[in-house]
Amino acid sequence: MKALPKEVRSAFMRHFVGKRFERLIRSLARDVSYLPEDDTEARAAVFHGYSRHSRYPDMHAVTDILLDAYCTVAKCDFPYHGRSVPKDKQEERGQIKSFLRLVHAVHATTYKVLTVDSKRQLSVFLIGNSAGALAILRFLQEYPQVQKYLAGVVLIGTPLSITHNASEWVRRHEKVLDPMFDFISRILPTLPVGDLPGGNKDDPHEYHGKIRARTAQQMYRTAKAVQAKPESIHTPILFIHGDQDQHALVGAVEEMYAKISSPDKQLIVYPGAGHDIFVRGAHDAIKWMKERYDNPGAAITNPTENLIPIEDLIRASWVILAAITEVFEIFVLILVRYLRQIQSLWQRAWLIIKKFFHF
Repeated sequence: MKALPKEVRSAFMRHFVGKRFERLIRSLARDVSYLPEDDTEARAAVFHGYSRHSRYPDMHAVTDILLDAYCTVAKCDFPYHGRSVPKDKQEERGQIKSFLRLVHAVHATTYKVLTVDSKRQLSVFLIGNSAGALAILRFLQEYPQVQKYLAGVVLIGTPLSITHNASEWVRRHEKVLDPMFDFISRILPTLPVGDLPGGNKDDPHEYHGKIRARTAQQMYRTAKAVQAKPESIHTPILFIHGDQDQHALVGAVEEMYAKISSPDKQLIVYPGAGHDIFVRGAHDAIKWMKERYDNPGAAITNPTENLIPIEDLIRASWVILAAITEVFEIFVLILVRYLRQIQSLWQRAWLIIKKFFHF
């Protein structure tokens, strides 16, 4: 059969990868709390922490705080969290096979919030708690061009240092395990390696198990990647943290904050506070946000403008898939072309082996 023209194959690949991205977005449980347009002063996309979900009590409380401040709220359940767990894969609840899934969820939700039709330009904020904060940071680094459209970003309890959460055995052998962690997380992805912060054991939509190897590896690598490019963050940003947070050490956040290039940045540290400061932090976040209600990001002058180029993601994935396809095709051609020669060589070698060992 004649091979397809390259442009046809390219279009097929883009369609295939694009559909995969669309399916991921459609698999997310989403929730938006609208206010009457005339009463809306700002919009916010809010992202929950690891093992939690968009209808967790703290998320409800933060939503109410934002609505009282005349801010429309958009939320989602991250992949394999809350109601974004497929019916036939409940055993995978709370597993992060790729942190990019969380970044893509932030990507899609932010795009929707930015492109909502309104009579006037409104400030748009991103608010993240714990893993949600980490996902926002990674998203801003992956798509820096979107930062000009944001009025600000609020990050509460950001986990930039997480190795201390590992089990005692893992910490004891950390120097030996670290070089092999990626390999171990692939062959033993569900290996328990740490404990979760306290949660609601009666909530069926929350994950209550141990932190698994693959999830820990993805969080660890993402935190490292985020810390490697602090200068790429130039949008207004507010960090809120507790100085007694044992799940996300404040020292790593202070180091990141010092290196961020944004001229409008602030760090609030609560003395004696731990990791569960989402609701408390939301009250301070509102004060900070209101100061920026009248200073939204860049205006969206063209409704079809590619604010967050999903095509970049598709194109990058397509290049990888295309490369794999080409290598496979070359391998098959070589195999077919030289199959007879290989078969003949193998028969001769086998005769020599039989003769030598007197089979």
